[in-house]
Amino acid sequence: MFKEIIEAANHAFGVTGELTQATGDIARHEEVIQELRGEVHALSQNVERLTFEIERMRDHAEAERRQAQTEREKLLLQLENAMLKMERRLPPVDTIIKDR
Repeated sequence: MFKEIIEAANHAFGVTGELTQATGDIARHEEVIQELRGEVHALSQNVERLTFEIERMRDHAEAERRQAQTEREKLLLQLENAMLKMERRLPPVDTIIKDR
């Protein structure tokens, strides 16, 4: 009987030790979880900043593209205008044919 009491006490102390160890493990895991949450938060902020910068760069590139398109259109209009002015300076086609 005494042997059974000792075994029960050893078992109770073993369970208590395991419970203490499990409590310590849980506390360490909670610390790790908090650290990971902080890292995830920092990563989220970095992703937001990168998204903002990408959008800003895209908007800037689009504005430059539109400006370049406008400049090309202006140059074409200037060329067309110059060609029309040159046509007005030439003598009429009938005059050129009669002179030959």
